[in-house]
Amino acid sequence: VELTDIEKAAILMISLGEDDAAEVLRHLGPKEVQKIGVAMSNLDNVAQTSVESVVSDFMHLVSDQTGIGQFAGKMLRQLVVLRAG
Repeated sequence: VELTDIEKAAILMISLGEDDAAEVLRHLGPKEVQKIGVAMSNLDNVAQTSVESVVSDFMHLVSDQTGIGQFAGKMLRQLVVLRAG
């Protein structure tokens, strides 16, 4: 099943954890936050492979950006791996 961009964002936010996700969501508009929030509440039993795929996609997006983007990608991967246990 192909995930929508909103579902991917929701998985990313869940992977970050409550505090880090809140920090990210602060930078989005109300409509974006609402869409992601709805998607987060509708997600059910997301497979670890889907989470890894979303994180990988994110890392590819930021890898072409500045050093800060690369740092963010590495930190996100560590957070997801740690939370996955």
